Amino acid sequence: MALPGRRRIRAALAGGAVAVAGYAAGAALNAHVRAELYPRGARDLAGILTSRLTALPGQEWALSGAAGQLWYLIVSTWGLAGAGLVAVAAALARRRTPAADRIMAGVPLATTCGIAYASSAALPDEHRVGNFAYGRYLACVALVYALAGATALARLATGPAIRLAAAGALLLEGAALWVTAYAGERLRTHVFIGFDFPEVTFLTADRGALHLHEAALAALALLGGLLVLSRLDRTALTAVALAGVNLAALTFALGPHARRVPAGPPLPGPASGGVVADASLGWAVRTALMYPVWWTRLGAFDVRAGRPPAPGVCTVVVPLPDGTPPEASWPAHPAGWRPHAGRFWASSWVSWHAPSCPRAGQ
Repeated sequence: MALPGRRRIRAALAGGAVAVAGYAAGAALNAHVRAELYPRGARDLAGILTSRLTALPGQEWALSGAAGQLWYLIVSTWGLAGAGLVAVAAALARRRTPAADRIMAGVPLATTCGIAYASSAALPDEHRVGNFAYGRYLACVALVYALAGATALARLATGPAIRLAAAGALLLEGAALWVTAYAGERLRTHVFIGFDFPEVTFLTADRGALHLHEAALAALALLGGLLVLSRLDRTALTAVALAGVNLAALTFALGPHARRVPAGPPLPGPASGGVVADASLGWAVRTALMYPVWWTRLGAFDVRAGRPPAPGVCTVVVPLPDGTPPEASWPAHPAGWRPHAGRFWASSWVSWHAPSCPRAGQ
């Protein structure tokens, strides 16, 4: 009898050792990636979260942002996730639901609410529309609720199915009204970034602004169409229609547009030589330059140190404060270096080009 006990202890120790080793490896990998992505240190999201949770304005921000994420979750699934949320919540609240099913309903609901609330509370105010309605953080549960909603609508009789769709519509419009009441004019005055809203811009056919209620109505119209098809007992036809809508949305998001102007090269000269960015350059500009600067890795540099760039560096990118001429953006620049002003959204910068490197057209 002692031998099995010892084996259990050894198995427990081995399992614990594997868990500790896995945690250590994951922590080391995370630290390495974080150091590479954020050489000046990561933003203190935990501090932002704490400050929001302990203040009434922070709670208002977090709850409104969570409502905006639920709104986006429903809209981006053409209303199916709204029906899924209601169906899952009903299964949790119904007393005759088996205990196992109630647990399986409670877990995704708790996960969804927790993600939406915590991510919104920790999100810094970046003065963009995506602060108030965003889809990234709940994308991990979108398929779950879309499938739950589609299954419930297909299996229920016509009357209950209509009531389920109506409840999902009320949830969607309630979230939209909450976001509108809290954000107000900021939905129009803050920066709108199109890739934050791929499904929404498809529904409203506008890549330049957020139309909260118009997108909700379009999603509900699609939900109504899917509900009608489900009443015809044509599962294949419903699946084809849903796939067609998804394909159309993907084509709209990734396809060309008559008013879309290809961006020119952000830096002067040919694609060669090293490129470094000053430590004070904003993250938005740094991120915007990573893809166009494909031939080399964007390095780090500190113009305040007074040292010249390393050999092989052809371009130094520095921020341009408002009212400052490009020539004054780097007072200690080496002789012969030429400034070229650039701009990304509301951020201005200057790229200084070395005279020893090839110029544009060479």
